[in-house]
Amino acid sequence: MRGHDDIVLQLIFSSAGNPTYRLSSDTTSKLPRENQSAHSRLIRQLVDELHRGFSVHYVPSAKSGEAIFSDVISPLLKASVAAELADEVRALEAALGRISAQLTEALQENGLPGLAVEFGVPDPLLGGFLSYFKFHVSDPEVTSIFDKGRGIQSLAMFACFAWIAERERLAGKDSLWLVEEPESYLHPQLYDSARRLLERLEAFGQVLKTTHALGLIPSDPLAILGCDQEVDGRTKTSGYASVTEATRSLRDALGVRFSDYFGLTECNIFFEGESDVRLFEWALDRLGGAESFPHIARASKRAFGGTAGLQAFLMSNYEYIAPERAVVSVFDGDEAGTRAVRAVNGKLGNAGIQFVPNRDYVMVRSGRSVEGLFPDSYLVQAHEREPAWFDRWIVDAAGALMEFHIRDQSKGAVENFLVKRAEAAPHVNEWSEHWLAAIGAIERALASALTVQT
Repeated sequence: MRGHDDIVLQLIFSSAGNPTYRLSSDTTSKLPRENQSAHSRLIRQLVDELHRGFSVHYVPSAKSGEAIFSDVISPLLKASVAAELADEVRALEAALGRISAQLTEALQENGLPGLAVEFGVPDPLLGGFLSYFKFHVSDPEVTSIFDKGRGIQSLAMFACFAWIAERERLAGKDSLWLVEEPESYLHPQLYDSARRLLERLEAFGQVLKTTHALGLIPSDPLAILGCDQEVDGRTKTSGYASVTEATRSLRDALGVRFSDYFGLTECNIFFEGESDVRLFEWALDRLGGAESFPHIARASKRAFGGTAGLQAFLMSNYEYIAPERAVVSVFDGDEAGTRAVRAVNGKLGNAGIQFVPNRDYVMVRSGRSVEGLFPDSYLVQAHEREPAWFDRWIVDAAGALMEFHIRDQSKGAVENFLVKRAEAAPHVNEWSEHWLAAIGAIERALASALTVQT
């Protein structure tokens, strides 16, 4: 593709479901006839070269568990076992070689000099000498996975897919997983388990799934494409500005819990804005991640476009979603955040509903927006670097920072400055005090909410 750094490799499925890879649909036909054959051969070689660097796994919803295991899982399982048995396979080949020599000698000594016997191990690298594996699951009764319900079979397959993707990543290959209707045969209570297993798969490969289940729709609207069929039978895709918009048609067609209308998962954190989400995820990765803060790590994180958006959402919906899902809202500790919390408290209080700090919501730091979780000295350095980033900057007689406000158009620049400054610190203790306090409060609030839900 002249003028571009990318090569687009198309994967096309025929009406019969057969896949075909190609780079272009019309380049060859535009060449002189005498050059078309060589060009086609070059294209095929290039496609083969590209394809060797990744694998594509297609998981149709109509396929049985046995077929998926046989076609997708068993081949790599055999290859992995064969690699573990490499020494034993060589010993087996040597033993078969000795037996072959003995039989050849017997034939030749009895008037058949032209005959030789050769025993071997079929496909030793790919495990062709292995016929099949038992795949049992205990629940607690130990039986074949294929004797379990289809829902349990599906979850077990998802776990296997994640294992395959991890093995392929270790082998230097990228993988693409095309998963149709992962909710097929699943009881709705298993949707959250399916979502978490698919997230594990996404940690090692790229996943493209089709679904009609609200609980399996991503919380990031940029990760969602809607599909509609046009009059000529072609599929048309469209993006969405929000998860609410993306799930509207499904919600209208289903009788669901109130929280399902917003695509909420078992564990949820509401933030004022997208920059809050980015900064918390950045800090979480550097302060222990899922090992130290498991509830935050697996929670769905949602931004509301600002303090007013989060306030309005909670005032309208909190009393209905709180009994159904674990939800913790995170507010800035500045004037706007404090004012919003007062408003939500007043509205819910009139309905007899408590909105308790460090249980239902967390204020990040007194008098500070989320950027104030970094040390004041970092903020002072940012102000010295570019005063125009701030439209309010107040210090006391001793020069200590009392209050600041970052211009909306400068938030990205300030965020980048603070993150780079923290990453250059010799130790996380230099900047982590207030972050740990806020993240710890959120983790405890989620744990408490999940206990109540249970």
